[in-house]
Amino acid sequence: MLIAYLEPRRHRTVLIMDDPEAVFGRNVAAGHNPPDAFTHYKALEFDAREPLYALAGNVIDYRVTLMGGDAATELVGIVEDLSR
Repeated sequence: MLIAYLEPRRHRTVLIMDDPEAVFGRNVAAGHNPPDAFTHYKALEFDAREPLYALAGNVIDYRVTLMGGDAATELVGIVEDLSR
């Protein structure tokens, strides 16, 4: 149902993506996942949601952003563009 809802709104949809291993590491550190559950976590949180992620008309990818970009500035730019 979420995909059907977002499809006509894809130009206003923002996906903030991060490296699965980095996200999982933060979740383990916060006590949300056991350290040996990465395969299950990746299948559930990333692989199964691939069609949903493909809908986003705007993507901020922290894997790229961490190499020199600024995610906050990028997000502000997207929001400004969407509000026009």
